[in-house]
This record gives sequence, C-alpha cells and structure tokens, in this order.
Amino acid sequence: SDNLCELPVAQGEGNETITRWFADSNDHSCTRRCKIFTYKGFKGNQNNFLTKEDCEKQCKRECEDPCGTGVMLMNPGYMPFLCTATNICPRNYWCHIGAHPDTTVCCPENGNRCEQPMVEGTGNSSLLRWYFEQISRKCFTFYYHGKEGNQNSFLTEDDCKNACPVYENPCGNGEPLLMNGKPKRCNSEERCPQTHYCHIGANRTENFCCHKNGNRCDQPMNQGEGQSLLLRYYYDKDSYRCREFVYLGSRGNANNFLNEEDCEATCPVVPNPCAYGRPLTNGQNGPIICGGSESCPEDYYCHIGSSPETTNCCPGSNDTCKLPLEIGKGTEQLQRWYFDRKQQMCHQFIYRGLYGNANNFITRGTCQQICQVLIVLHCIFCPQMNPCGNGTSLADKEGRRISCKASGSDDCPNVKNPCEQVLSIGYGGEEIPRWFYDANYKKCLEFTYGGLGGNENNFLSRKSCEESCRGQKDYCPHGDPLMEASGKALAKCGVDDACPRGFICNVIDGKNTTACCQDPANFCLQPIDPGRQCKEFETRYGYDPELDDCVYYQYGGCGGTLNNFETLEKCTEICCKND
Repeated sequence: SDNLCELPVAQGEGNETITRWFADSNDHSCTRRCKIFTYKGFKGNQNNFLTKEDCEKQCKRECEDPCGTGVMLMNPGYMPFLCTATNICPRNYWCHIGAHPDTTVCCPENGNRCEQPMVEGTGNSSLLRWYFEQISRKCFTFYYHGKEGNQNSFLTEDDCKNACPVYENPCGNGEPLLMNGKPKRCNSEERCPQTHYCHIGANRTENFCCHKNGNRCDQPMNQGEGQSLLLRYYYDKDSYRCREFVYLGSRGNANNFLNEEDCEATCPVVPNPCAYGRPLTNGQNGPIICGGSESCPEDYYCHIGSSPETTNCCPGSNDTCKLPLEIGKGTEQLQRWYFDRKQQMCHQFIYRGLYGNANNFITRGTCQQICQVLIVLHCIFCPQMNPCGNGTSLADKEGRRISCKASGSDDCPNVKNPCEQVLSIGYGGEEIPRWFYDANYKKCLEFTYGGLGGNENNFLSRKSCEESCRGQKDYCPHGDPLMEASGKALAKCGVDDACPRGFICNVIDGKNTTACCQDPANFCLQPIDPGRQCKEFETRYGYDPELDDCVYYQYGGCGGTLNNFETLEKCTEICCKND
C-alpha cells in the first residue's frame, strides 16, 4: 500500500520474538526515524521491515526547505513553522512566501533586505513579486521561482515602498539626510541640522534635507534639472546682491532661496538704500551706480550713499525742495545739506546712509542752486527771535528772557524726557556741533545744530549726553528695564509689587534699587536673526534651544532680536540650563 508508512504498529500473533522495524505514524516531524518492535510471527501489517535501512528508505519524511540561506525555523514538534498574517515569525526571521503553504515558512534574516540583490530563486513556479532597486531607489516587478530567494521580495508595490526608502533624490550633491533609513523631510517647523539645507521642490514630496557642501553664499547659481519652472533667488557674490532665477525643480545647490528676504537675511548683501521700492537696474539686472555722467531718469533721483554700492537711482518725487528733512537709517554719519521750505534756507544735517529722500545734498552750494535759495538780509531792528522749539522762553517780571548758567542758552519749557525726543536740528543758519541720543540705536551721535528751535535732545558733549540718557544700561543683564508711563523713571518691583508678565524683578547690586527686566525665557527663545546689514558683519552669539547651547552667527548691525550677545560667556550665563 502507498500508505503503509502511516499504518499503526502491529505485533501480530504467535509465539515468535522476531526483531522488526516500523515507521511511527504519529511522528509527523521532519526528523522522523524508524523504530524497533517485536513481531510474533503471524498476521500484522505492511508497516513491518526487516532492517532500519529498508524502513527509512521507504518511510523517512523529507520536509522541503525553501530558504535561500540558513535553515527554516522548526516548531517544538520538529515540524516547519508555517507563517501567516496571524502566525508571524519571531525576531531575526522573515516569512518566506512560497507557492503553497508548505513552503511559506520562517527563514533566517541576512542583513538589510533593501540592500540585497534581486534573486529569482529555483523551482518551477512563476510568482509575480516586487523588489527594491537600490541605485534608482524604486520598486520593480520580477518573477520568483518559488524557492531559495531572499528577503528582497514583496507581494505588492506598497509593501516594497513601505519597507524601503523609495524616493527621487533632489539633492545636487550626495544623498538626502536619512532618518531610520528614510529621507528626512523638512519644512518651516521641522528644520534641518546646520550641515544641511532644506531643499524645497515643486511639491512636498521633494522637501528633503540636502547637504550644504560649504558656504551656500559662495556657491554659483544652479538651475538644476527637471520640468518645473520655479521662481527663486540666489546670492551673486560678485555684486553682493540677491537676484532672481528660474529653478527647474531638483539637483540644484544650497544657493537657492524662496524669496529675496530669506536670501538677504542669509548672505552679506549690499543693502537697498531706497526708502521706497528698489534701485533702478541695468541690462544685467544690477543696480545702476549714478552720479557724474550717469544720471537718473524721471521719477527717480540719485541717492548718494557712503559707497558706490549704495549710490543708486531710487524712486522719488520730483518736488525735491518740498520734501521734509529725512535723516534716514543706518550707522553712517554723513554731513549733508537739506532745504528748509519754511525758512527758505539750506541747513546742514547728519545723514545715516540709507532710506533718505531727494532733499539731500553734498554741499550747501548744490542745495542753494537746485532750490534757488533767496538771500535774506538780516535787519538790525528786527524783533528778537524765539529760540525755543516748543513754547516760548522763560521771562522775568519785566518780560526779559532768562538765560541758563550751564550752557548760556535760553531756558525753554520742558516738554518730556529729552532722551525720547527725535533729533531736531533747529534753524537759524548756524553750524554748531552738538550731540543727541538716538533711542533706536541706544547711543549718542553728533549732529549740527542751527542755533534756534530744536528740542531738549541737544547736548554740548557726548559725555553729557551719555550721562543723561544712558543711565539705564546697567540695570538689566540684557535688554532695557521697564519704565514708568512717563518714561522718566524705572518701574520698581518688590515682594508686594510684581513685574508684569514677560518681566522678572532684578535687584541691582550697589544701586540699592530694583528693576523689571525682560525674562530670559522670552528673548532666549526668540529666533537667531542676523538682522539687516547697516555696517560690517560681526560675530554674535545666540541661544539654540534644540542644542541647549549658544552658537555663533554673523550680525548685520541693525534690527534682529534680543537673542543676540556680544560674547559666548554672556549668552551661556543668561540662556543655558544649569547641569
């Protein structure tokens, strides 16, 4: 019988004691061996062999092992561990899915499945499967023969994509940053480490962290590859300007910005000197440097900055002489002249270098020539002019003006804190060197006073200016203290007087007083901002909460945030957590 090996052992009948061999029908393992028994001589059945060799030749069980490497996993009964969706393989094994359940078994793992080559295997089957191709990072179909393959074999394309890093590499240099075997995606909230930049493609699937490959501002413009037409900006290191270009979607470099503001915040650009709009450009899209034989067209004026790079044609009014005084912004101190329409006179002022207007002349003669200043003869018996910029000067009982002893000037009404008043050069035609406190830049600057009018933010020397207006600088470890509503006194704090939200009470050693200072939790968590370039870049330090450490960056000199320290020690002392 074909099933003789499955028959039960039968000793038969009689008085004989004959040694025979049988196959144990209850043993279904792949290690089944024939066993000895005593035959009595008569009857019995066919599961009866003279020798062990004859028995095992006929009945030994052979389990098919489809694993390409190693030996398939056996269960405690020495049968193959058949894997299913619910009966999963243990750790360090994978489920080999064959042509039928008997070859769907657990095989030993042999490294990263996504790095293994495609293996068609052996056998007569033709099973449609998917494998991951490492160079192209894509999944492809192949036909598996049923046995002796490897782990790089998937039933569906989705199984392949979920297991292996399938993606189009958009980086122009090297591979994207990988996290857990897959490219790290980036956006405004999930940023890349300092060694990488966020490549922004035509859609979110291409937003990966690519290696910077050095200073991005030193890299040439690279249009990349692809079919997209994306408006981007790059930094032109020859002209120190950010310019437009069309990006094709992938394989570019780090010198690629979504907008002009991001480009200018990252790379050391020559600032746009125009208060409104942008400078007029030439055929190469570079700003026209005006002056001399190069004049500006209608509706533009020649802004004369501190260097040729900021001497450009800016949009501006044709009514130059009707424009008000505009001292501009920046750190420059350029002696200029402007036309005072009310007094019909040209006065000197200090121009800061950027964002002025057309009422700005290099010399008095140019100012007088363009604005056709009337030459006024001073009369001998004219009424006495009022020197005060606000109100009238203090007088005695007879109406005579009272003079101040400290400066010899007239005593004018006190309006408010002089340190908060804007610069006012006054009028009168005089050219008197004075100092004023600039609240924006928190320092004293020199200007030329006209002799009459003006306001209290007017000091004879830098020392007197700093003594009057910079007494706040030592009250807080960083930033300015909170002031009372009048602006003239510190907001005090103590046990019974808490500071408002966002401030903490600071006791000032040696001054026997307290002040409400900005909470480090606020400015330490502000973004590190290089600000706007208004002078040479300088090294500053800012706190990076992800690293819990202070890092250096280049500061442009104007704007930015309070997360800005002149020394690493100061930044560490204020912002870093104690170990």
